[in-house]
Amino acid sequence: MFWEALGEVNHMAANSVYLHTTERFRLRVAADADPGALSVVLERFRNLNLIPQRVFAKCTGAESLLIHVDLDGMPEHLVELITAKIRQAPCILNASWRRVSARTPRNRPATGRE
Repeated sequence: MFWEALGEVNHMAANSVYLHTTERFRLRVAADADPGALSVVLERFRNLNLIPQRVFAKCTGAESLLIHVDLDGMPEHLVELITAKIRQAPCILNASWRRVSARTPRNRPATGRE
């Protein structure tokens, strides 16, 4: 039952209206080493019923946390809006985004194992 529900969530995200572009954006968030910081960042996506492509979090010291979130197929103005909302949280020190190149099956490097 859990996997069926998970499949439905992924299916809903795959049919999202935002998946019309092939651009990938990466949010970079610096936060206090607060147990709720990661939840604060991910909450912004839950509110929009979106699932990020990739999430990476790392403690960078006793007092800070670095979070990267990769987003595929979203318009730039929505990425800017999400970033601005994340910046408003008290535990967030800084939040920014940048465009990164997305790997697709067509431009994946050959491995020699076909």
